[in-house]
Amino acid sequence: MTILRYGLQAIFLLICCLVLIALPVLLMPVKINYLQNFLVPTIQISTFVNFLAYVFTLIMIYRFDRFAGNQKISSSINMLLAIYISLMLVILVFRLPYSIKILLTGFVISGIQLSLMIKANVNKSRLNLALIPCGITDRFKSIKPHKFSLLSETLTLQHQISALRSFDGLVVDFRSGNLSKEWESFVAHAAINGIPVYSANHLYEAMTGSVDINHLMENNFGVLAPSKLYMAIKRLIESLLIIVFSPVIILLSLLVALIVSRDGYGSVLFVQERIGLAGKKFAMYKFRTMTPQDSSKPQKLSDDHHRVTPIGAKLRKYRLDELPQLWNVLKGDMSLIGPRPETAVLHAEYEKSVPFYAYRAIVRPGISGWAQVMHGYTSNSDQAWTKLTYDFYYIKHFSFWLDLLIVFRTIRVIFSGFGAK
Repeated sequence: MTILRYGLQAIFLLICCLVLIALPVLLMPVKINYLQNFLVPTIQISTFVNFLAYVFTLIMIYRFDRFAGNQKISSSINMLLAIYISLMLVILVFRLPYSIKILLTGFVISGIQLSLMIKANVNKSRLNLALIPCGITDRFKSIKPHKFSLLSETLTLQHQISALRSFDGLVVDFRSGNLSKEWESFVAHAAINGIPVYSANHLYEAMTGSVDINHLMENNFGVLAPSKLYMAIKRLIESLLIIVFSPVIILLSLLVALIVSRDGYGSVLFVQERIGLAGKKFAMYKFRTMTPQDSSKPQKLSDDHHRVTPIGAKLRKYRLDELPQLWNVLKGDMSLIGPRPETAVLHAEYEKSVPFYAYRAIVRPGISGWAQVMHGYTSNSDQAWTKLTYDFYYIKHFSFWLDLLIVFRTIRVIFSGFGAK
């Protein structure tokens, strides 16, 4: 059955590619034989761009599928658009011939095909799972779009096993230490009868994009250790990107600096000491978005919102106040993607109340990160605990594909203003 399913998927993708290649060319004015149209450089290049964009988007969708919290249809359109823009820049730089009609048609066809494909997969992937009432299984009831049903302890073993056949699997918290012998026997019989059994912690992590830090052990840190090779490659790629786009970055930064300088509240830049890689302190730069603080009345981060200037609120909403941190990235203090750096005071405070908090310094802090696109702003230790679960998820799954997904989600966050304070 699995081979048949994969075979049908392969045939479907082949048909999609053929439609993507053939249909846009049909819309071209027919001056010569249809097959001879593909010998025209303009049509060849445009068709090849359509094919590349579709294949690259498809690869990214399948790569991103293992990460939680991904708005699949909207993300696929964003990815497709980003790839088309990138390929168009290549065409313009090398002055290659192209047909805007074929490219636009290819974009629409690709978008429709990918959306239909993803929607069908999402509907199929909705799970109906049974929960053993123990440990963290009560957390699953709020997770959508899946359906979870709590099992009863009063029913007989045979009746429970029979009822399980209507579910897609059984969820068990093996780490809780409170699993009774009756439930252990039940889980064993469920597995023997061919019913999938899922670890609650692993499933919760996969569905929410966060790591349960209540049960971290010393041996977990080996799993959470990021790749040193990718860290070096990532630093090189980010530095090159900033250098390549430096003319646009400098022009935009000068414009923002001019706007901030005219609000009459003080200096253009705000410099603050933050905690970076391996717990080292560094000076982080931002465009000023607040009025000066009264030093005689020390305030906590959560009390500072009234000091945000009207211009500062706009800069924060679209993350333009973060532009100077690109200099921190070039210096090696920060990365484009990673856990947000905290001040030394807040770092010390969170370290007292949140176990293993210092471990997030195993990677460079970032301008944007998994916690920022999934959770938003943090103003107290309770929210810091929640964001730490996302930071540990990022460290555990530290990779090019997760960074790329965060980039796409950051673009959506910038335009929506999600999490801005």
